[in-house]
Amino acid sequence: MIKDFYEKYLNRLYKNDIDIFFGEGSKIVITSLGYSTNLKQIHMSAKLFPTNSEFAIEIFPEGLEMLIQESWKFTGIDSEIILTSSMEH
Repeated sequence: MIKDFYEKYLNRLYKNDIDIFFGEGSKIVITSLGYSTNLKQIHMSAKLFPTNSEFAIEIFPEGLEMLIQESWKFTGIDSEIILTSSMEH
């Protein structure tokens, strides 16, 4: 439930940034989101679907990580995120 909410939130709130970084109409899909009790951190897996693969390769994964870290602040959840990312092109 939170995974779906966060994915919609990320893609809507940061639509302009996503379009600039990865091409018009690009999308980020959150494939998993869970809490590790051992590490006491949140683990998130995200997949980027860019429309401009050539440009996206230049700023992946740093651009994706920046957007996710920045948007996560607004959830109100203080746990750190361990991010695993991939790109479909």
